[in-house]
Amino acid sequence: MPTKRSIADIAADIARTSSPALVVDTCVSLDIVRCAWRAKPRIAAIAIQFIEAHLAGELYLCAPSVLQKEAGRNRAEVEGEARRKARDVDESITHYRRAVAHAGGNYPHTAAYSHESLIPLLMSLHDRFLATCVHILPEDNNKAAAFARASDNRRPARKGGGANDCLLFEEFRSLAQVVPAADPLVLLTTNPDDFTDKSKAGAVHQDISDGLAGMKGQLCLDWDWAAKLVLTAARLKSI
Repeated sequence: MPTKRSIADIAADIARTSSPALVVDTCVSLDIVRCAWRAKPRIAAIAIQFIEAHLAGELYLCAPSVLQKEAGRNRAEVEGEARRKARDVDESITHYRRAVAHAGGNYPHTAAYSHESLIPLLMSLHDRFLATCVHILPEDNNKAAAFARASDNRRPARKGGGANDCLLFEEFRSLAQVVPAADPLVLLTTNPDDFTDKSKAGAVHQDISDGLAGMKGQLCLDWDWAAKLVLTAARLKSI
């Protein structure tokens, strides 16, 4: 079972280690499963470095209270899509192999290999990533703040939805308010629809900027960007 700690305890851990802290959302964890068919294989390499940096005490890897439940709820759908995309790759290769054979050539890749066999490896990395994260324990004050944010339709809430996104954001804000150290403290999300303003070329939405005003916490929308913010130079070179 993943480690679960209160925000106060997490803040104390970060202060004691004086390490960068990274909070990740559900989209981020599922990106690991989707990285191959979305043509972003570096995500798997970065995820491994995040895990190893946390275990080495160089990074504090943290998850909001809703992540484990949300990831579990979406797991089957995302795994199924990843498997379908892998089968599409195999089917495309079959078409190329047959076309080359008809044209009188030799196709060097074996017909026995299945790209779908790689999906369990990505699922295993996803599970390892979740297990490594320290998960925030839900607290009534953050639930109330998230309800108020969603009721007011302030981002990350949109059109009456996004209650879980509001809770993860309020938990991040709560951590940013109490952590005495963490350079930097980053919230990584790959959900731009809820956190950015499309009318301003994808800039962080004003509701989000206002919510983090005067705090150490910052929003990050990209895996590579986050890696540059929280990983050592040696780890970056290994990606």
